[in-house]
Amino acid sequence: MLHSLKKATEQVKGALSYYRRISGRLDFRIDEELYSLDTKSLEINTLIVVKELFYDDADEFTPLLLDVYKNKDAPCVAFSYIDFYLFCFHLNSEKAFFNGYKNMMTYAAQNGVYPSFSFESKVKSKDRHIFSDYHP
Repeated sequence: MLHSLKKATEQVKGALSYYRRISGRLDFRIDEELYSLDTKSLEINTLIVVKELFYDDADEFTPLLLDVYKNKDAPCVAFSYIDFYLFCFHLNSEKAFFNGYKNMMTYAAQNGVYPSFSFESKVKSKDRHIFSDYHP
């Protein structure tokens, strides 16, 4: 688990370095058509999805993610496949998704550890965020 997350954070760092080197415009191709995107006003948020991620091991993976946040000035959150699915399922609007994302990132930055999360209000824990208030 930690090996794939290390590789993913290195990829994120490389992508952020590339993004900051370009001159405010990202050009890319889909099939044969060339697209151009103005990047000057974009807010950067990074998201990593890996096969497995156990929040019981948050003290091991948190430094990798917070390193991206601190050294690349970009918030970074990671999910397992199933957690990402649940996050998207329950926070099924763009606004709700980014509120949940920012809530997790704020908690991690303030507490030095990423929280586990739940969408069930009956689950209580000091290290577990309840996102039921974000559900539309």
